[in-house]
Amino acid sequence: IFIGGYFALSSVAGGGGGGECDKALPSIGNNTINQQTIEEEMVDLTRVINMLSAGDRAGGEQAFYGDVHNFTHSFDPPLRERDEGAAKELCKEVRVVETLLEQRGPSDEIARSLTLIRGHIADGAVILGYERPIGASVDSTGANLISEIEIIKGVRHGTT
Repeated sequence: IFIGGYFALSSVAGGGGGGECDKALPSIGNNTINQQTIEEEMVDLTRVINMLSAGDRAGGEQAFYGDVHNFTHSFDPPLRERDEGAAKELCKEVRVVETLLEQRGPSDEIARSLTLIRGHIADGAVILGYERPIGASVDSTGANLISEIEIIKGVRHGTT
């Protein structure tokens, strides 16, 4: 119900149609954009990608909708202020994922698009003046990304 309602809302707020990414993605929630939240988004996107790649469609969808999805929408406006083309690429790929989820598209296609989103956010971080997220350049499966980031976060927070 929420997903269907969201897509109805998104088509009114700029979704659907060829020029859907001429404007920033509408904000969902109140997300802070900084180095830490970008790093967290990398970990969270990788978890979703891994769930989908392992055949856990329900878990992947549940993990995507919420903070992960909301962050993609919040990242677009500041990125668009600095690099409209980069923001449009992010927007287009977010719309692809939303459409594939709505239409029950193949999980592997969703995972590929999420991998592209992860790359757009990593590139966008640099455009916004942040460091490239740790592990953002690993292979497209992202298998090493989670452990590398979580190890570093554990060290930073004194948990390892």
